[in-house]
Amino acid sequence: MSADVLARAVASTMRTLPPVRAVGLLRQVHGSGLCLLTPRLTVRAQALLDKKPNRISDMDDSDAAPSVLAAEEAWWLYRDAERVEYSKIPAEREHALAVALPLPVVDDLIDRRRLVHRPLPGSGQRALYIRARLAPTDLDQEDLEELGWEGELARRQFRSRLAVGDSSVLQEDLHSLPPTDRELAAALTKARQSGQIPPALQDQKWLWGALEKLVPQAAVNVRRDRTFGPWLLVRRLQRAVRMAHRASLYGDSKKHQALMRTALNEASVLATAWSDAGWEALNILAYVQAVGGPDGPRYTDALDTLMPQPGKGPREDRLAGGARRRLDENRNILRALIRRPDSSHLLNPYLVLGIPDDAEDWKDHWRQLRRSLNDDGEAQVNEAKDAIERFQRGRSEIPPFSVPLAPEKWALPGADESVIRRGGAPMPRQTPQPDADEQEFARAEAARGIVCNACHNVGLPAEPEDPEHFVPESSPSDQ
Repeated sequence: MSADVLARAVASTMRTLPPVRAVGLLRQVHGSGLCLLTPRLTVRAQALLDKKPNRISDMDDSDAAPSVLAAEEAWWLYRDAERVEYSKIPAEREHALAVALPLPVVDDLIDRRRLVHRPLPGSGQRALYIRARLAPTDLDQEDLEELGWEGELARRQFRSRLAVGDSSVLQEDLHSLPPTDRELAAALTKARQSGQIPPALQDQKWLWGALEKLVPQAAVNVRRDRTFGPWLLVRRLQRAVRMAHRASLYGDSKKHQALMRTALNEASVLATAWSDAGWEALNILAYVQAVGGPDGPRYTDALDTLMPQPGKGPREDRLAGGARRRLDENRNILRALIRRPDSSHLLNPYLVLGIPDDAEDWKDHWRQLRRSLNDDGEAQVNEAKDAIERFQRGRSEIPPFSVPLAPEKWALPGADESVIRRGGAPMPRQTPQPDADEQEFARAEAARGIVCNACHNVGLPAEPEDPEHFVPESSPSDQ
């Protein structure tokens, strides 16, 4: 029998053996003088048998046949699987490992923090699972639902509700939340009980709506706190005026007057702040004066309030464009009312209905309110409805008095998606420990590649012929 025929017979036999064992026999046969391996494959075979694949370097095989190229990729995966255990590898190589290795092996690498790069975006359970393990903040709501990750869904729902000011979420069972979010819930509960808001909570703007609900009368110092404090005080003033109007609608004149006095007193204090909040306080002070009490409206006093003497109030030139325009409009409204002291003009019909200026759904609030009022209250909200309609149709000589001057500055901050996702822990491992076959998967594939190359060298086709055999899309234990 010729050496060529014998080599083909040996190579063909190798394909029936377990891959690593086949490589061992190939190495022995080759060492006996039967040429089945190239010099590079000889070195690789010995490195694979010694389990030291990273001690050798490799040549470029870009012109190799497809089956050989697939074997090359299998070898590089094996090298990377060994190298990642003790050193960093490029992100694209980590991604290749995450795609090709059995999922329990990938989980082992993640647990030992050997895979650190964010995985490439992908679809399907495996890709989503690995992203959830490595970069949970990358997942959106749809991804979480596809994974069935109830814990993270509940955590984000908790934060989403806080971001819109829904403090009632603190009264629900929060034991399933991770420690950081339970600590946040505990800090918010403590603030509600003590009536004091620590700086650490004030600094988180997305929590302001919840803090306002939990501690509406919190003491603040606008000279020290130039963010949350002014925001809370301005909104507190607006709320007092709205509640005063609500008391009037329900015929509680005593509560109406008390709330207006509260707004007047608190606005007078805040008006000393030389800031946007100071201007909002002056504006509400002027509104309360213009609405008037038992003695009627005081339009002149209100106009004087909105035109403080230079050096005795906040600087007008520091107001944003929209706020400054509304301030000028409010002054013009007061000037027009001074010329018509007997006018029954409703200064701000939106405040009467208890809604923001220019609210698009004002009619819904009007309908809801009038169903709960007596005849006097219904007459007041109907007057507000008529005033808004006249204004919207351009039939009103005097527009509504704007409160506040800068609505966007004092609105609920809310939170963008990054804040809701922030702080999530990686998804807990869902796979068992890898078995022996899974642990040897990369080495076995590299060995199969060496056998494939040996067959190629003697003119035998690789089995299976599909080169993707060496870089499987779904390796064992994907599910």
